[in-house]
Amino acid sequence: MRHRKCQVCGNLFELTNPNKLYCCDICKKYATNEKAKNRYIKKKNRIYMPSVIDLTLHTKSMDNIKAKEDPQYRKGILKYILADQIY
Repeated sequence: MRHRKCQVCGNLFELTNPNKLYCCDICKKYATNEKAKNRYIKKKNRIYMPSVIDLTLHTKSMDNIKAKEDPQYRKGILKYILADQIY
């Protein structure tokens, strides 16, 4: 059986219907809802993956300025924040 990568969470799933783009109903729901896309919760791994997070709640203002200028720096902050939220 062929597999396809889910367009939302990236998991591989068996392709029962050739038109199917998402692995589950949750992914389909979040793909069609723009606001929910930003706060999507991956069902299987329980990792919170916001595309944009309000850094002012978590870091100092200098960190925010750096984060806006440098996406790699923001990525590092997000990893730190997300690790804290998981545990």
